Amino acid sequence: MPENRYHHGNLRAALIDATRRLLLDRDPESLSLRQAAREVGVSANAPYRHFEDKDALLGAVAAEGFRALTELIRHAATESDGGRHLEAIGVAYCDFVAREPGLVRVMFGPRLRAAKRHPGLDEAERGTFAELAAAIEGVEPSSSSEDGIRNAVGLWSVMHGYATLRADGAFGFLDHWMLPSAADLVSYFRRVGA
Repeated sequence: MPENRYHHGNLRAALIDATRRLLLDRDPESLSLRQAAREVGVSANAPYRHFEDKDALLGAVAAEGFRALTELIRHAATESDGGRHLEAIGVAYCDFVAREPGLVRVMFGPRLRAAKRHPGLDEAERGTFAELAAAIEGVEPSSSSEDGIRNAVGLWSVMHGYATLRADGAFGFLDHWMLPSAADLVSYFRRVGA
C-alpha cells in the first residue's frame, strides 16, 4: 500500500509522479495504468479521465523527464566553475541516468517514438536540446548554427551512450577505477574537436 494516498488535487500530476516512482524498480513495458492507480490510491478506472492508455501516460512521464533533465543541465551549467560547465553537465547527466534508468528508457525508447502522439513530448525534448546547445555555445562558440547543432548532438550522444552503458553494466569486465569519469569523457570529447 503506497504511503502517499491521493485525496484531492491534480490526479494527472499524481499519476505521472507515481509512474516515475514505479519506474525506479520496474521495466517500462511491465507497467500498467492499474499499477499507477494503485500507487496513487484511486480506482483502476480513474487514470482514464486523464490518459487514453498506457502510452499516453508514458508520453506525459517522458515529457516530464525531459523537463527535469533540462533543469539539471541548466543548473549544472550555471553552478559550475568557469570553463568546466560541460563537464558538470556530463556528470549531472550520468547521475540522472544512474538514478532513473527506467525513466530514461521511456524517454529515449522506441515505443513512444513510433506512436508520435504525445502532446508536449517533442517540445520538452527540444527544450532539453536547446539548453544543452546553449551551454555548449556559452563555452565554445560555433562558427555556424550547423556546427552548434552538430556539437550538441555529438555531446548528447557521448553523454547518453556512456551513461547508459555504465547504468546497464556494460563495463563490468573493467575494474571500477579504470572507468573514466563523466567529466573526463566530456573533456576528451572537447579535445578531439566535437
